[in-house]
Amino acid sequence: MKKQVVNKCQNCGNEYTKNYCNSCGQKIFTANDKSIKHIFEEAFHFITHFEGSFFTTFKTVLFKPSKLTLDYCNGVRKKYFKPISFYLFLVVLYLLFPIFSGLNMEMGSYTSLPIIGKTVSHQIEQRTTQANITEDKLAEKFEHKSHSTSKILLLTLIPLTSFLLKMLYWRKNKDWYKNLILATEINIFYLLLFFLIFPIIYISILLLFRLNDLNDELIGTITTILFGIYTSVVFRNVFKSKRWVSIMKGFLFAFIHTFLIIYIYKILVFQLTFLLI
Repeated sequence: MKKQVVNKCQNCGNEYTKNYCNSCGQKIFTANDKSIKHIFEEAFHFITHFEGSFFTTFKTVLFKPSKLTLDYCNGVRKKYFKPISFYLFLVVLYLLFPIFSGLNMEMGSYTSLPIIGKTVSHQIEQRTTQANITEDKLAEKFEHKSHSTSKILLLTLIPLTSFLLKMLYWRKNKDWYKNLILATEINIFYLLLFFLIFPIIYISILLLFRLNDLNDELIGTITTILFGIYTSVVFRNVFKSKRWVSIMKGFLFAFIHTFLIIYIYKILVFQLTFLLI
């Protein structure tokens, strides 16, 4: 009988006899792992797997509302990028390469926000006086810090959205896991459409028709309608509610979610960033 070779895991120190450590899961390290061929094999596998799952998830979220949630919660996962990972990837992508200021605003932009604009102006004026610093220098510090705080606070949209879904469908929405995945899918759509795809279309229209700007109220109306339609379809598919109920709750959800983004989220970003600089 062939004697089994005992391997010692270089990662956790555990001893095992098969190809993978039964403690941490690391694969046995061999001479082949150090070859040029293996490096290219790993790179090829990553690129093909990433591209396939990424674009499948991208297309599913945009054109098949709720399918990602239903599939993922029913065990169909291999073809999709993990929803939370996909959301975090979009957050980082947007905040690193913003087409619009949108979620990652300059300090001065907060002074024009309704409700808190005057309070923000007073806070800025008070800080520049107390710290004996110019507003430009304060703005520079603010923008440097806001990159991290805006990312962190974007994570709060998922539990907030999950809570909102629970309030709208408190009788039918008892599966917390499905609720969380659905909240993630909805926020993926929101980021994809309104902060990546829509800005590209917006800029293209300006360049094509040689315009300087478009009506902000018209843009806001269009985006809210699109989001309302999307969430109405999602609610119809997931919660099996009547069409008129899905439409009513879909547009109510879109309005409240937009309010959370424009006011609550941005207020939190400003106050937390201002506190940290």
